[in-house]
Parts: sequence; structure tokens; C-alpha cells
Amino acid sequence: MSTPDSLTHPVFGEIRWDEQSGWWYAQVRDAAGEWLDVFIEPDEGDRIAAVEPAAELYRRALKAERRIIKAAIRD
Repeated sequence: MSTPDSLTHPVFGEIRWDEQSGWWYAQVRDAAGEWLDVFIEPDEGDRIAAVEPAAELYRRALKAERRIIKAAIRD
């Protein structure tokens, strides 16, 4: 079975595989509406399997960012 060159993901939206660089690429908007470039570079093996752990790390980073901002505002 062939691996697709693009996927739709609930966190990242459309992500595309860049064969030359060996990573997934997406653009997502942050809370302020700014565009962020997201690159997911899988380890050896199943490149699709790398997407979900990257999404979980991204979610955790967003939560941490919100906590840091709230703490800064309180202080």
C-alpha cells in the first residue's frame, strides 16, 4: 500500500509530505491569528505514525503557553 502525500488532521488541518526534505509540512493559525509553519520530521519507519505524537506535543505546548501567559498577567 502506498503512503499518501497529504493528510487531513484535526489539529494541523492539511499536512503535506515533502519527499525531498523527508518531513510533513502544514501551516496553522495560532490564538492571535498568526500563521505558524509546522514541520514534522518522522524517525525511521512509518511516517504517518509520527503525526499523532507531534499533534499531542503541539497540544501540550499550546496549553503550557496559555498557563504561562495567565501567570504573567496575574503577576
